[in-house]
Amino acid sequence: VEMYEDSPAMELIRRGRAEVWAEAEAKIAETVRKIEAEARRKEAEARRKETEAHQKAVLEKKAAISKMINAGIEKAAIAEFLGLSRPKLAAYIRQIRKDNDS
Repeated sequence: VEMYEDSPAMELIRRGRAEVWAEAEAKIAETVRKIEAEARRKEAEARRKETEAHQKAVLEKKAAISKMINAGIEKAAIAEFLGLSRPKLAAYIRQIRKDNDS
């Protein structure tokens, strides 16, 4: 059977192909949207966990500093032991005092 480019059958075939392509493109776009949304959700979750871990580390460091200060350990020794600069240790101590005052 010979089909001509301008025949009704070829027109139906072209329309069918166009519809299939349109459906495929819509499905691809929807899949991309879902993947991007999932990636954003995972990034937000990772940032949240990172923030929580940082906050926990800060609380643990503050508790250790408080115990060391209460035990009479010199600030220079505390800074060296915890690997903190003296200005950073001073900032922690100010924050500890502020937390204790409130």
